[in-house]
Amino acid sequence: MLWSSENQQICLCIVLCCVTSAAAVIHISGYEGKTVNIDCPYDAGFESHEKYLCRSDCQQDADILIKSTVAAKGRYSTGDNTQKRIFTVTISHLSFKDAGKYWCGVTKFGFDTYPSEISLKVEKEWCCVKTNMMSGIVGSPVTLSCPYPPQHRDNRKFLCKGDHRDNCTDLETGGSRFTLQDDVSSSSFLVMVTKLEESDAGTYWCGSDSKWIPENYTKIELLVEWCCVKTNNIRGNLGHALNFSCPHSPQHQDNRRFLCKGDQRRNCTDVLLTQSRFTLQDDESPGSFLVTMTKLEDSDAGTYWCGSDSKWSAGNYTKIELSLEWCCVKTEKMSGTVGHSFVLSCPYPPQHRSNEKFLCKGEHRDNCTDVLLSQSRFTLHEDESFSSFLVKITKLEEGDAGTYWCGSDSKRGAGNYTKIELSVGNSTLKMVVYIALPGLVVLLLALVIAYKCKWKGTEIKNDKGRKLEALEMISVKPEESVYKNIHDEASLDSQDNVYENITTIKDVYSVYM
Repeated sequence: MLWSSENQQICLCIVLCCVTSAAAVIHISGYEGKTVNIDCPYDAGFESHEKYLCRSDCQQDADILIKSTVAAKGRYSTGDNTQKRIFTVTISHLSFKDAGKYWCGVTKFGFDTYPSEISLKVEKEWCCVKTNMMSGIVGSPVTLSCPYPPQHRDNRKFLCKGDHRDNCTDLETGGSRFTLQDDVSSSSFLVMVTKLEESDAGTYWCGSDSKWIPENYTKIELLVEWCCVKTNNIRGNLGHALNFSCPHSPQHQDNRRFLCKGDQRRNCTDVLLTQSRFTLQDDESPGSFLVTMTKLEDSDAGTYWCGSDSKWSAGNYTKIELSLEWCCVKTEKMSGTVGHSFVLSCPYPPQHRSNEKFLCKGEHRDNCTDVLLSQSRFTLHEDESFSSFLVKITKLEEGDAGTYWCGSDSKRGAGNYTKIELSVGNSTLKMVVYIALPGLVVLLLALVIAYKCKWKGTEIKNDKGRKLEALEMISVKPEESVYKNIHDEASLDSQDNVYENITTIKDVYSVYM
């Protein structure tokens, strides 16, 4: 604690003078508007003592900015690592007024101890020509482009890595994975990096002016992506189950399998531990395992990583991009004719009887446009008795063809809608004529043939009639003779005459036939 009496202040000043000559001076620099950490080491035995940071010569209580007993105060926050014996004060939103001398203090019985003097320098943020955001794949090459002023054509070109130019390390560009190639014609040079490693990610500065004059350099933020065996794009239906396979290296057969979700593996969350709807089982194929997801939800869409290597070695994993499709009650395929009216039927659940009904058009529900509001040719008619409604389209146009979605649930819950695939064609009148004309010709030909056959049959019948008439005329007298002989007597001679007459009649009949 600081003593408030005049004598104590005099003694403290004497002590500080002695400390000033003995304490080590720690030089720290920060940038305007940024954050800086001030580390204050202390000796063993003071782990449980109160520490503080004070300004100037610490002659007044007002000079104390913050104590270790307070976690945060304004722009100041503290942390005490008793194992390393380092008391840290963080100053945020630095300004040029923060520059100057500070003291790290430790409270003890009698006079406090001041093990370190801090010299803080605040600078204006150094800028560059521009900042380029680039990304590469682990194990693959990448090329960085660095422009420079034309007057620096003969200057040494370089590439260095670091958060700021003050701690920027010049990378060797000869005989390593980094090679430099100058392109004088475009006033720029290229740095080619072969076989990117994860440690290559970070901030780079490239230019041609060793004096680091602002606006003569380019800042490059390089993001190194982890790659995988392959990327699978999978689609699922909301409310339904989904199965997909995850291959892995044969040598990982006994490793723990996992599935995690996240844009990058660094923020990848293991869903097998957090989601009960996700289950894993060995696939029939020895080099893969099967993941089952039940009752898909909107939040399930995204990027997944699956594999069996806990070290995340490149090439041992599969990246899965899962998109979810909105599903419907059923899909109807309908067709109509240009210029004609057409009626669409849309069923809905009975509990949605009082809901607002709608019909929209689009390949997906996400880009579905309500045609009942935008098209005057579309009218809706309710049919509550059948839990459905009808949409009548007058004078169909070719542009009406496409995918429609109709239903009665504004929340678009899976299973409450009907998907309609409507095709629109031209009039079929000519087609009917073309198809019917050959049929008519065949029918007429059949009628003509039938008529001719009937006429020929009539002629034959008439000929037979004439022959019979002639036969009757010839056989009149023999019949009279036969009946006369039979009537007069039943003699053998008369019977012979009858047979003779019959024979004569057959002969005559055969002549006319």
